Amino acid sequence: MAAAFAMLTTASVQVLAKVQFLNSTTLQARVLSKSVKAHAHAHKFKALLIEVWDSDAELEDVKVIYTSGTSEDIPLHKVVKAKSMIGPIALKGASRVIDEIVVNYVPSGAAQIVFSGVEAAVPPVSPDGWGQLGCKFVSYQTDHDVIEVGRKQDLYSALRLRVGLTPLAIKEVQVTFGDGTQGKLSIGKQLHLDPDTKPRGFDLEGGHRGIERIDLHYVPLPDFHLKAEVCVDGLQR
Repeated sequence: MAAAFAMLTTASVQVLAKVQFLNSTTLQARVLSKSVKAHAHAHKFKALLIEVWDSDAELEDVKVIYTSGTSEDIPLHKVVKAKSMIGPIALKGASRVIDEIVVNYVPSGAAQIVFSGVEAAVPPVSPDGWGQLGCKFVSYQTDHDVIEVGRKQDLYSALRLRVGLTPLAIKEVQVTFGDGTQGKLSIGKQLHLDPDTKPRGFDLEGGHRGIERIDLHYVPLPDFHLKAEVCVDGLQR
């Protein structure tokens, strides 16, 4: 499974450090629940990835148990096809160390389930007036996401785009301003972002504006193993 899991990342050492294998298990007939211990206690995670191999799996829910003793339940209630993936699933609260994962399922074939954790993939925002407005995980074949900003009173003069985990091509960025009007960033035909390159900044038309939401339109990622994280920052000056 190691080779398949490596396909989640690019060849960059920086990106490889962002996704960590936690553990795997094989679902069995006549068993409704399986528990696995996480191997990566030296890392804190903000999201969970679940891969399914060998056969389809009907997953009911997942319980994530942290080293602090707290836990959270993640409802799934779906049949996941073999050689497909769920997530990244955002974990509640700050980045946390995972101790154990319990998966509840409907017995069928002997599917193998692989769990991994996603660390903070995007570099921290610099202290020069930029502030993070929101982030989205981009999955296989995702072509549109919405970041609900809801900052009508805060005034921004520019937006900046950052990406982590794997390169991403953006076709269009539409901004809904605090007064309800809309505009698009001048990104050209396509904007190609890479985790190893500097963030791209764009001035907002009309000067300082409040922002209600941001619509991101992507070129779908070509492989189900690939995941990207895109963040949008705003400049207040």
